[in-house]
Amino acid sequence: MNALDLFILNNVNKFYCPFLDNTVHFFCFISDNGELWILITITLAVFKSSRKYVIPLIFLIICTMLANNILKDIFARPRPFNLFNNLRIIEDSSNSFSFPSSHSSVACAFWGFLHFLNFKFKWFIFPLAFGITLSRIYLNLHFFTDVIAGIFLGLLLSFLAAYLVKRNSFHVLKRSLKSIMSFIFKYTDS
Repeated sequence: MNALDLFILNNVNKFYCPFLDNTVHFFCFISDNGELWILITITLAVFKSSRKYVIPLIFLIICTMLANNILKDIFARPRPFNLFNNLRIIEDSSNSFSFPSSHSSVACAFWGFLHFLNFKFKWFIFPLAFGITLSRIYLNLHFFTDVIAGIFLGLLLSFLAAYLVKRNSFHVLKRSLKSIMSFIFKYTDS
């Protein structure tokens, strides 16, 4: 945590607005369990022109979530409301660490993938991704740098996934997914 994190945390925490609380709850509702991303992915699967991007997109989201969980365990950074007892708690998410923001990275990975592949409706997703990232700070669930790291991680992974898709190198991703899944299942069985 640095001076910028504390400055933003203190100033956001002073700002209270019932309208914003409701707006932020909307962004939490659409992103907490991935319903928004599942719905959009199903929509992509319906249209023949975008169907070929569904598997790479699912793979991207799985990789983003795995990378987030690994980084959270490495950095083990407590959430702001766990460090400072004077913060407003609107939404409790104390069961995991703070760095990086998973919501921000998944939202930006999803939007980034659509952006880097030039999907027409990417600008519909952008305000949703932006609102989700800002909501994490407003809710005192993340420090500013958690969200920035989540955005960077999501965009980096989405760029790599889109690059592989554009180069028709997705077979590399499929083999990687099989390796990752076999590692996970071996790890969880022991």
